[in-house]
Amino acid sequence: MSLALTPPATLRGDIMGGLTTMLVALPTILSCGAIVYQPLGATFVAAGVAAAFMTAIVGALVPACLGGRLHVNAPRATQAALLAAMMADLSAQPAFRAVLPTDAATADATLIIMAVAALIIAGLTQMVLGAFRMGDLVKYIPQTIVAGFVAGFVIQIVTIQTPFLFGLDGWSALRQAVLEGQGALNGYSLAIGLLAGAVTVLTPRFTRLVPGALAGLVVGTLADLLTRYCLSGVITRGPLIGTLPDGLTLGLPVSGLDTVLHAGLPGPAVTTVLATGITLAFITSIQSLLSATAADSLFGSSANSNRELAVQGICNVGSALAGGTASGGSPLLTRIAFHQGARTRRAQLVLGLGLMVLAWGLRDPVGAIPLSVLAAVVIVVTAQSLDDWSVHLLRTLFRRGHSRNASRLGADLAVLALVSGLVAFVNVPSAIGLGMLVTVAVFLRRSSSSPIRRIYRGNILQSNTIRSNIDRATLEQHGQAIAIIELQGPLFFGSTDFLCRSIEDVASSATDAVLDFRRVTDIDSTGILILKRIDGVLAGGGCRLLLAGLPDGSDVRRFLLEVGFDQPEHDGRIFADLDMALAHAEDRLLARRGVVPAEDAEISLTRHPALAGLTAARLSMIQILARRLDYAPGAAIFREGDPADAVFLLVKGAATRQRRLPDSPNPIRQTGYRAGALFGEAALFLSEATRTADVIADTPVVCYRLAVNDLLMVDGIDPWIALTIVRNIAAGMMDRKQALRRVQGARAA
Repeated sequence: MSLALTPPATLRGDIMGGLTTMLVALPTILSCGAIVYQPLGATFVAAGVAAAFMTAIVGALVPACLGGRLHVNAPRATQAALLAAMMADLSAQPAFRAVLPTDAATADATLIIMAVAALIIAGLTQMVLGAFRMGDLVKYIPQTIVAGFVAGFVIQIVTIQTPFLFGLDGWSALRQAVLEGQGALNGYSLAIGLLAGAVTVLTPRFTRLVPGALAGLVVGTLADLLTRYCLSGVITRGPLIGTLPDGLTLGLPVSGLDTVLHAGLPGPAVTTVLATGITLAFITSIQSLLSATAADSLFGSSANSNRELAVQGICNVGSALAGGTASGGSPLLTRIAFHQGARTRRAQLVLGLGLMVLAWGLRDPVGAIPLSVLAAVVIVVTAQSLDDWSVHLLRTLFRRGHSRNASRLGADLAVLALVSGLVAFVNVPSAIGLGMLVTVAVFLRRSSSSPIRRIYRGNILQSNTIRSNIDRATLEQHGQAIAIIELQGPLFFGSTDFLCRSIEDVASSATDAVLDFRRVTDIDSTGILILKRIDGVLAGGGCRLLLAGLPDGSDVRRFLLEVGFDQPEHDGRIFADLDMALAHAEDRLLARRGVVPAEDAEISLTRHPALAGLTAARLSMIQILARRLDYAPGAAIFREGDPADAVFLLVKGAATRQRRLPDSPNPIRQTGYRAGALFGEAALFLSEATRTADVIADTPVVCYRLAVNDLLMVDGIDPWIALTIVRNIAAGMMDRKQALRRVQGARAA
C-alpha cells in the first residue's frame, strides 16, 4: 500500500472519509457495547464498550490490509444482541449453571468465553462459505426470516435498554420498583434520557452534517454535567458507562474455563453455542452481502460475494481473539465514507488508526456518559433501523387489507411476528427451526393450491394445422372430446393430489387429455409417480394421456424416463410443443369420426381440394404435369433456402413446416400439413423466391410436385386451370386466417 503512488486528491479523500466515518461510527460502537454484555449486569457496560471498540478497530484494519474494494465494517447491534441472548440463555440452563465456577467473576468470564467461541464458529463458517463459493446461496434465506430476526433483535434491544432509561439495573429492579414498591424510578435519569432521545430524532431534520445519535450523546452528557454542577446534592444521578479498560487490552478471560471443561459442557449448552455461531454467521453474511450490494451503485462495480464472506469471517475470528464482538458490513458508513471522498481501503486504515487514538484519548469522556442517555440513543437508533421491508409490509397490509393479496401479506406478517417473538423472548434456535418450518409450510400451501393454470377443450383451441373445411367443422363440433390442461409452477408431492383429482374429472368426458408442461418449473419423483397413476386410470377409462411442452433432451423428459414413467415415450405420446400434441389428438378424433382415411391410405389427386372445380379434362392435364414423390419419415421435402419453383399437393401422410434457429438444437414448428393440404404456394406469387422454412415428412408421405413453369405453360393454353387453383389457394388462406384468429383469441382468453 504505497502512499507515494497515490494521487493527492485520492489520499486526501481517503483521510477525510476515514476520519468522518470514525466520528459517525462512535454512537454505533457505544450502542453495541451497551448491549453485548448486558446479561452480566451494568458493571460490564464498560467492558462491552471496550469490546465494541476492539471490534471496530479489527473490522477496519483487517480489510485494509487484505485489500479489495472499500466496504466499511462496524459492530452490529443485532449481532451483539444475539451474543447477549446466548449468554442469557446459557445462564438460565440448570445443567450449565451446575458446571460454572462458584466465583461470580470467574463465572461471568466463562460466559464471555462462550460468546467468543460462538463468534469464532461464526467467523470460520463464513470463511468456509466463501471458500466453497457459496456467497450467493446465503442470499436465498427467506426475507420473512431475515426481517423477523431484525425485528426480534430490535424488540430485544429496546427491552434490554428500557430499565437503564429509568436509572435502574435490569428488569428485575424495574419490576420491583413498579409492582412491589421496592426502590424508586429515577426521574432525573428519565428526563436526560428523553432529552437525548429527542435530540437524536430531531437533529436530522435540521442538519445532515452531524449524526443524530452523536448529537444526542453529546447533548445528553453535557446536560448531565451542567445539571450536576448546578444542582449538586439535589439530584440523584443514575449509573454511568464507567472508565474504559486501560488501553482497551481486554484479553480473553480464561480463568475458570478449565473448571468448566473438566466438568464437561452439557449437550444443550454445546447446541446453543453452535446454533448461535452458525446463526450469527448467516445473519452477518446476509447483512454484509446486502451492504456490499448496496455499495455497488456507488462504485459502479459488482461485489465479489465469496471474497466478502471470507473477509468478514477473518474479521470476526480476529475480533474474537482480540476480545471483541461481531462486526458486519455497514451500508450507511460506506456511503458516508464515499461521499467524503474515500475511494480505497486506505480509508479503513485511517478509520482503524483513528479509533485506536480515540479509544485512548477519550476514555474518560466516554466513561462519563450516563447509561440513561446511552439507552435512549440506543432505543431510537435501534427503532430507526427496523427493516424497511417490514415497515412497507405493515403499511401495505393496512392500506390494502381487503385486496386479493391480503392473505399472502398476512401470512408473511404472521411468519415475521412469530420469528421476531421467538428471537426476542425465547431463543434463536427455536426461531430458526420453527420459522423455517412455518415458511416451508406456507410455501407448500401456496404452491399446492392449484398447479393448473387453465383448462379448455379442442373445440375452442385447435392446432395450427392446415386442414380441409370439413375437418375444421368436425373439430369445432366434436372437439370437446379433447381436453387441454395447462400446468404451472412446481409439480411436487403437495400439489399432485389436486392435479390428479382435476385431471380425472376433466378426462371423464374426453377421449384425449393433453397436459401442457410449458410453464412447469420443477417436478419431483412423487409428482411423476402420480402422473403414472393418472395415465393408468385414464387408459382404463378410454382416455389417452398426451404430454406436451417437453422437447427432446429436456430435463423433465429425461427425468420421466429415469423415474420409470417411460410408457408415453415408447407410445409416441410425448411432444415438443402443444401444437404437435393437439394435431395428434385431432388426427385421432377425425379418424374416429370417419372424416379422414387411415394413415396409410392415399387420396386421389383428382379429389385434392386445391383442384376443386376443374373438369375431368383439365384434371387429366394436371395429372400429366404433376410429378409424384414419396418421402420416408424424417425426410426433407424441401429446405430453407431452396428455390421456390413449385407447389406441393399432399395426398398421403403428415408433414411439418419448421424453422431452424442458429442457437437452438431444436427447430421451431410453425405449421402442420395433412392429406389434402397444399404447401409451397409462395412460388406462385413471388418471382425468384427461395424457401423460408423446412418442410419435413412426419410419416410416410406421398405428394405431387407441380412446377410453376408447367403452370405458366398451361395458363397460356387454358387460363381457367391456373385461375381455379389460385382461387382455391386464396380461399384456403382466408379460411386459415379466420381459424388462426379463433385460435389466438382462445389462447389469449
